[in-house]
Amino acid sequence: MRKFPLPVWVIMAGTLMFGLSYFMTWPFLAIVLKRDFGMSAAQIGGVLSMAAFIGAGASLISGNLSDRFGRKAIILGANITIAVAFAIMASADSALFIIIGAVLVVATRHVVDPPTRAILTDLTTDKAMREMAFHMNYFMVNVGATTGPFIALYLGITARQSTFWVTAAVIALYTCALFVALWRVPNKHVNTEQTHWREVMRVLRADKVFRWLMIGSILIAYTYAQQDSSIVQYLSHYLDFERAAFIFSFVVAGNSATVVLAQFPLLAMMKNWSYDARIRFGVVGFLLGFLVYALTPVDWLIGWVIGTIILSIGEAVLFPTLNLKTDQIAPDHLKGTYFGASNLYALGYGLGPLFGGFLIAANTGSTLWYIAGGVCVISLLAYAHSGRLFKHQQESK
Repeated sequence: MRKFPLPVWVIMAGTLMFGLSYFMTWPFLAIVLKRDFGMSAAQIGGVLSMAAFIGAGASLISGNLSDRFGRKAIILGANITIAVAFAIMASADSALFIIIGAVLVVATRHVVDPPTRAILTDLTTDKAMREMAFHMNYFMVNVGATTGPFIALYLGITARQSTFWVTAAVIALYTCALFVALWRVPNKHVNTEQTHWREVMRVLRADKVFRWLMIGSILIAYTYAQQDSSIVQYLSHYLDFERAAFIFSFVVAGNSATVVLAQFPLLAMMKNWSYDARIRFGVVGFLLGFLVYALTPVDWLIGWVIGTIILSIGEAVLFPTLNLKTDQIAPDHLKGTYFGASNLYALGYGLGPLFGGFLIAANTGSTLWYIAGGVCVISLLAYAHSGRLFKHQQESK
């Protein structure tokens, strides 16, 4: 890790601070919308879904542009936009401006993610360093996410609209630090391997390995959206707002703490596992976690924490591995485009809150979690097919 270039360390430090401030505020957005602006579960799910769908389209454009024109301008511009969006949410006096800010945040996070992952690839010189950089970056997100909700609880600012100012300020400071750190970093793909959108779409259509990987990722993103967005709506539908926020704080922190504590021991344990085997392990963790959710009484904190720990063990392995699998599949001159296309998972993430909101509003109880478990099984089949195609592709070379 000591060999990481300075910009990689700045990205990781910024990821930590972003996660800390983001998870003080964002997980409780549904409660703010319901309590302060009177929106229903279905309406809130629709807002989050709209933002995710816009983000999916924006990420594709972002990936291609980062290959054409370099990563830095997109990364810096997107972070400035996120800071402005949180400022809009902090100062909003109507649901409309909260929604505008929320859509900007989600969409722009999808824009900034592909070039950030691609620049980590550019800045790391060998496979072991690159793998460690991806894991460390994800680790930093979860360190921030572990402490963010409890800081908010301690300060008494859980589910407070004014807390969005904190997130806006932190992201603005991170953007300034990133501007300085990336000043001397070259844009590797400027005027070299420029890519054209029609050609990229043709390549992606022809890449069956990547296509089935994306089908599995879209499905698993649908299930993760239930854990990430629908739990807080589920809890606030059946419990009072204070109790819902209290339980959900433990869910968010338990999720992140498990990833922080388990990620590197699991990485060491699985260092000789193939990426496909790691993916299967992660999805099974999701499946078991959702089954625990389905069997947990709505007011039983321990049950929610146990289900979250099981699901989070799967998450700690699955999400970093999907980044590495994408890097393994992508041609060198199309890294940004493939990472951008990998954000197609946002289609599943967008459908999650929408269907989750309707199921909650319809008082279907644990059906939400049983459906998520079933979708995990289907995603396992898609990932397995992608793995078989990749193995056959490698053997035929």
